[in-house]
Amino acid sequence: IAADKYGRRPLLILSFVTSKLCTILLVGVAEFGVSIYFYYASNELLSLIPSTLLFNLWINDQTQPEDRTKLFGRLTAFSSLEGLAVPLVSQVLRGLRAVWAVVALRLLALVVVLCFLRESLPASRRRHASTVQGPGSPSRMHSFAV
Repeated sequence: IAADKYGRRPLLILSFVTSKLCTILLVGVAEFGVSIYFYYASNELLSLIPSTLLFNLWINDQTQPEDRTKLFGRLTAFSSLEGLAVPLVSQVLRGLRAVWAVVALRLLALVVVLCFLRESLPASRRRHASTVQGPGSPSRMHSFAV
């Protein structure tokens, strides 16, 4: 997994930037007439980066086993709050103002991640490309030879 090779923080930042790309393209669709297909394509790109998995790995690296349940609960609560806040904002502000408000909130979240999220997997604990032993790696293939 790439998070074991490069660290958690870079991939979490990539995930956040990718999710903001979706929001920015939504503004492009609403305000500038960009094709909606670019928005759909950006959502598909977002599905390739499992941000929930990355946050779970980050929490697992940072906490003791007895504290993890509490932090997983907080992560779920904050994820659910976004699902509640976006429809509320869109009902209150309506139209393009709602889209711009969501963009502002998502960019604020990106700034928070860039400034305050620290790396949870030190370089000494990361796997290097030569030591990763996946199911198709050459060092495992020879054991099946007759």
